Amino acid sequence: MQPTGWHILATGRGPESLLAIDFDVTQARGSAGFGDLASLLPDRYTVLGVDPLAWPPDGPRVDRVAAWLERVERLPAGTVGILAYCAGGSLACTAARHLAESGRSRPAVVLFDPTRVGSNTLTHQFGLAVDNLAANLTKDEREGAMAGAAGDAATTLDDLARALSERYGNLVARACDRMGIKSAFAQELSDRVRRYLSYLALAGAVELDITGLRAHVLRSSGDPGELATAGTEARFPVAQEKLLRQQGVADTITRLLTVESPV
Repeated sequence: MQPTGWHILATGRGPESLLAIDFDVTQARGSAGFGDLASLLPDRYTVLGVDPLAWPPDGPRVDRVAAWLERVERLPAGTVGILAYCAGGSLACTAARHLAESGRSRPAVVLFDPTRVGSNTLTHQFGLAVDNLAANLTKDEREGAMAGAAGDAATTLDDLARALSERYGNLVARACDRMGIKSAFAQELSDRVRRYLSYLALAGAVELDITGLRAHVLRSSGDPGELATAGTEARFPVAQEKLLRQQGVADTITRLLTVESPV
């Protein structure tokens, strides 16, 4: 039975489960995702990924973090590992620490190219979304949007996410109108960007802190190594977009999940 708010990426033959944390585990961005990785792991594990529509919605930061931890805590016992991609690292660390403090067994944490989220993260992702509309926006519209985004960055992450979402909503409506695309599609694109920026703000609300955790960091060839760790660390000679599609990565995770001594 699929837990509410989660996708089953792989069904295991035993009681052990792995949680996969990314904005969208169904992977619509073109690079390898946790669905690819799940197919390479041993069939002893059930792999669960957060439904992209189930991330806690806009609201007070404390309430959103509490809602995230409550969703994790409602899962059946048996979580032996939490996997997280880029910005999801802070959410993984917080979830692992919460499970341990709640009396559950302490899961291993495996972080892929972990990234600390700040205002620059949100403005960068906003810029990428605007770039995708560039063919149907004027130069002044693009430059005005980015200049406005730079000003928005002085606010809190939650306020920044809302401001950037509103800017993007106006731009995508204009671009779709020029292409003769129905407004419903523009709204769909706008909602997705809003949810993604909200997810990043949530990830930025908690610390990327591996202290006291069974933490392991797996890096792609281009990862700058932002998070210093005294735990297990490995680098693979592949680009980030291919990292979760490597059998060697899956084999490394399987081996790390047997490590019992805390980092």
